[in-house]
Amino acid sequence: MRIAPPQPNDEERIRTLNRLALLDTAPEEAFDTLTRLAADVLQVPIALISLVDESRQWFKSRVGLDVMETPREISFCTHAIQHTGLFVVSDATLDERFHDNPLVVEAPHIRAYAGMPLVSVDGQPLGTFCAIDQSPRIFSERELRILQDLAGIAQREIQAREYAINAQAVANEALEELKARKASYRAIFEGAAVGIARVSLDGRWQMINHRLCEILGRTNSELRELNFRDVTHPEDIKQDTVEREEVLSVERKQGSRIKRYLKPDGQVVWANVEATVSLDDQGRPSGLILVIEDITARHNAEAALEELRQELEQRVQDRTKELEQVNRQQHLMLDNDLVGIVKLRGRHALWHNQAFTHIFGGVAGEAIGRSAREVYFDQETFTRIGRDAYPILAAGGTYRTQLPMRHKSGSTLWIDLSGAMLSNETKESIWMLLDITQMKSRHDEVTTMAFHDPLTGLANRVLLNERLEQAMVNATRLKQHLALCFLDLDGFKAINDQHGHESGDEVLMAVADRLSRSVRAIDTVARLGGDEFVVLLTQMSPVDQIASILDRAMVQLERPISLKNGHVIRLRASAGIAYFPVQAQTAATLLDAADQAMYVVKRSRKESLGDSGDTDIGGL
Repeated sequence: MRIAPPQPNDEERIRTLNRLALLDTAPEEAFDTLTRLAADVLQVPIALISLVDESRQWFKSRVGLDVMETPREISFCTHAIQHTGLFVVSDATLDERFHDNPLVVEAPHIRAYAGMPLVSVDGQPLGTFCAIDQSPRIFSERELRILQDLAGIAQREIQAREYAINAQAVANEALEELKARKASYRAIFEGAAVGIARVSLDGRWQMINHRLCEILGRTNSELRELNFRDVTHPEDIKQDTVEREEVLSVERKQGSRIKRYLKPDGQVVWANVEATVSLDDQGRPSGLILVIEDITARHNAEAALEELRQELEQRVQDRTKELEQVNRQQHLMLDNDLVGIVKLRGRHALWHNQAFTHIFGGVAGEAIGRSAREVYFDQETFTRIGRDAYPILAAGGTYRTQLPMRHKSGSTLWIDLSGAMLSNETKESIWMLLDITQMKSRHDEVTTMAFHDPLTGLANRVLLNERLEQAMVNATRLKQHLALCFLDLDGFKAINDQHGHESGDEVLMAVADRLSRSVRAIDTVARLGGDEFVVLLTQMSPVDQIASILDRAMVQLERPISLKNGHVIRLRASAGIAYFPVQAQTAATLLDAADQAMYVVKRSRKESLGDSGDTDIGGL
């Protein structure tokens, strides 16, 4: 057995893990839902969310396993967190790292393992989301993508809590130093990526930051006239009131819950609310500090995944009933309406069932004697299948993949294809085909929701971080430069106040379009939230190209924007730039450096009496 060595930054990683306060805590439905989905959809007996500390791996969520933890030195997950992507073991008994591992030779008898690292906001690997089978198994690309999607949701849940912890710490420090550092506090308070507010004991809003106004779709002055019940979904008011009273009465003086808010137009906002009791000088409760994160996109993605899981479950149930009927009437298996079956000799069809004809919109028997490439494939896909599949079939294995095929109408179908060799001598094989076109479309929609800003369609924070990490790796390898530009629209709040949030959304979409048109195809434009945008410029050599690209973008931003209500808006923006590898070595520090450079520009503009109103760029 080979023990995975500690990572160079293991102490920092464990400090981050302990700060999240997830170890040795009670089960949570937010995580248990994901492991149940993994076990059901991937058809594995064991699914886990594990966290690895200095001496053990502890399971935050588990399906199919009785123990709560195992020693670190025998854990598969300790190996998995050494990787940046999927870690897959098809047969542990054949792997020198695990063949004599107690978890393999004894219960739970691990054979196949697939794990995706779960990382913190600054990239520290905390543990894994993994699926385990007790039989050797080759996970398909589709199964691994599902595992990555579920792991991504679990990771965003953990990172959301980390953001909340960070925001809570910032809010507490800001409140304690309010008199001495009022200006600094206001910048942090208003610039936070989550909503922050102070609510009185009778439920009235007292302090509200800009992000919370965006989340609730109301101005600061409007919220101050309302009670928290006035913006809460009617179905959540009773439970919200009960939990609020519990937080005010218990020793811990903290609580969290997921609830729904209502915007003025009736739109529902799902939010994760972290509440902390604020105390007066005598230690008595004086109100609540709320940290409110908009999780609407995450909730919708989870709902879509649940709908997909239920659809898959229903298909399995329907298929099971069909198979039971097949046991009574053998011929129905060959003519069912769900799975197409075709028998080939070489690459020519000998026989196929009615479902095969139905899937491709053909006429019964018309494919007999014809090459599959001629009827259903383009040349490239057909060649790839021949290259990949037939060596596996000839060795007695089963080949499975998902790929595009051609309907008789000319449209594209997505097919789950699996096959096995009947005879190596006659080159006869049997293939089963399942139409997954609708399922793939739903999966693509869920992926888009998880990685893109719902208003502008730009990359969101999660996708930006992924692209930035990869761009930094490429830049290091190719000895190139990259730049990160942080932009903040000056006076954007006034646009919302004077013209309404619909006009504000028009402006944000126009800015997104102009920025996207100004940069190259290899660059990335992202919206972090509110009126904050980031432009990632890659493959820069020489660095002089950066200024020319950003100058072009700033010129486009300054062009007047005509609103639907007839008004014309003239924008200006403050922008800061940070360079890799000159100014920062990690994604987090590079983004922070660009943010700080932007604030220097914004602050100097406000202090300058000779401000001309032009757009400034810090760091050029």
